Amino acid sequence: MSDFIIEGPFDRIEAQLVERLRKRRQKLRRNAAIGELAKLGTTVGECADIFGMSRVGVYQIARTIGVRFERKKRDIPPEINARAERMAALYAGGKTLEEVAATFGLSRERVRQILKRHGLTAKDGGQHKRAERAKVQRESERNARTLRKKGCSWEQYCHLRKLGWPLRAYQAQRRNARDVQRIGWDLTLWQWWCIWRDSGHIKDRGRGKGNYGLLRRDPDGPHSSKNSYVGPISEAIRAGVMRRAEREAAE
Repeated sequence: MSDFIIEGPFDRIEAQLVERLRKRRQKLRRNAAIGELAKLGTTVGECADIFGMSRVGVYQIARTIGVRFERKKRDIPPEINARAERMAALYAGGKTLEEVAATFGLSRERVRQILKRHGLTAKDGGQHKRAERAKVQRESERNARTLRKKGCSWEQYCHLRKLGWPLRAYQAQRRNARDVQRIGWDLTLWQWWCIWRDSGHIKDRGRGKGNYGLLRRDPDGPHSSKNSYVGPISEAIRAGVMRRAEREAAE
């Protein structure tokens, strides 16, 4: 009597598991080999030819295992490099992509691609560079106006404006000197502020006893950076009384 081998359902499941395990091992070995080839500088196309796969499949495996392929740099003719450098110079100088493209007879997108290869983005040229230069020009003009009128930079003026009271005090003292006391006034806002700040008595400003005021070394000269200083208000009162007595005696 001959022996019969009856294949049951469990035998078929076991065979399927063995086949799946074999394919899994092959896939792991292939992925590891692709990773090693990528590290050695092999291109995507070369890996695809070796394993009989598509470039997209090789890219997906490389992304899964966390490796990157290096692109082999092609030998670019010198005239192409020179053209790209001229494009980069024009773009960095403020020319837009459309203007650069019109100069070289290319499309806007092609110019963008060439500039990207040279490491230039939208922030490195074109409208952004123009806007940057316009901003610098506006700030320079504003600083020049503030320096001419206030004797300080715009940043220094903003500091005083934030404090608030120095602007009001300066205007009040200048108005009092010019219109009431008939004293010349050659102090800018910043010069006036520096005199008071450096005196250490900026909190003691006032006309009362023990307060300090802005005095002149030469009573006949105007208020200026060289002629003005901060001293006790009592000294200013004595000087005023003496000048009044001198004028009355002269009359």
